[in-house]
Amino acid sequence: MRESMRDVGSFLPGPLYRTGQRFLTWLTGKALPGQQPAILLGPWSHVALNTLALTAGVALSCLAYARGGASWLALLPGWLLTVHAARKFFLVICHAGIHETFSRRASVNRMFVDVVSLLLLTLPYEQFREDHAIDHHARYFSGKGDPDADVLYSIGLRPGRQLESLWLAVGWALVNPRFHLRYTLARARANFVGARPLRRMTAILVYAAAGCALTWFNLWPVFLVAWAIPLTVGFQNAALLTFAGEHKWFRLQGADDRRIAWLQQQTSARFMGCPYPCRCGSAVWPVLQRVGWWLRMLCWFLPLRLLVVPGDMPVHDYHHSNPRGDWTNTLYVRPEWIAQNRPLHSETWGFCAAVNNALRPMSEIPVDYLAHGAAPTAASEPTFDSLTAL
Repeated sequence: MRESMRDVGSFLPGPLYRTGQRFLTWLTGKALPGQQPAILLGPWSHVALNTLALTAGVALSCLAYARGGASWLALLPGWLLTVHAARKFFLVICHAGIHETFSRRASVNRMFVDVVSLLLLTLPYEQFREDHAIDHHARYFSGKGDPDADVLYSIGLRPGRQLESLWLAVGWALVNPRFHLRYTLARARANFVGARPLRRMTAILVYAAAGCALTWFNLWPVFLVAWAIPLTVGFQNAALLTFAGEHKWFRLQGADDRRIAWLQQQTSARFMGCPYPCRCGSAVWPVLQRVGWWLRMLCWFLPLRLLVVPGDMPVHDYHHSNPRGDWTNTLYVRPEWIAQNRPLHSETWGFCAAVNNALRPMSEIPVDYLAHGAAPTAASEPTFDSLTAL
């Protein structure tokens, strides 16, 4: 599908054409064969750009609140940027920190993750590393005991259920106040109760000071609009949509499956986009088709790219085969990696296809599989600790 987009902007001068193709690589998540980035980004470049996105998102939301009227429309891009930046900080940059690939110095990785988690009310370094790098990657990958799988099971994503029922479970969780309340409380508990003593005391002091400042300057309303809503409901909905299609959950390794092959089949690349219309028909119809294509790419796939698969998440299959690989320019690294090492890769295009790719195998698992440990049998409700895994 990405090959069909080579024709986009072909009438432009070379530098502009290459810039346009790099934008499409970022938007879709898939690079063309042999394509190279204009600039190689490092970890701190990602931090700077993401901080800029977070600042812009909060600023737009504050502007919408201050001006009111038609300016409330600015909340849409404001919340979009805020949730995107928060998810990328947690899901990509802090994720690199707990894998020790953000910095060569362990103390820097720990400090960075703890500072960001304090700001966003996400998992501190130690619990994040335990849940993800150890439980998710090493011990229980995508099955019973994996904190991510346990959460999905608890909201109704269970082996043996019909595909339509699984989709309904996802949709209900998105609008379920109880799910969001428990998720928010789990995040608070991880910082104010479950963290190390020094980290816990720091969180209490920082949030107490912030609460006093918001009260003194009467900023609670704007805080709720510009920060609290996108960082709770928005953040948590984006998390659920991300993890619903991330792996083939609860699919056990068969007796005849090689471990490496099974691991590769558990995770597919998730690209965003649709085929570029071909040049055919009358002079007007191709123009209308391409206008429609751009509208779909920018109004549907762009928000999905920002919220559901930020950063290197489109090529998460690369990470699971090479956890300590280059996460800063992964979109361009993966094609070469596949050509040299991993012929069994798979990919999906579009959000619905990605979720179906993960949920359909779950629906095909026999119900009696549950009795043999294919899925957690005790988690009827999300636990405080497991909810924060998303």
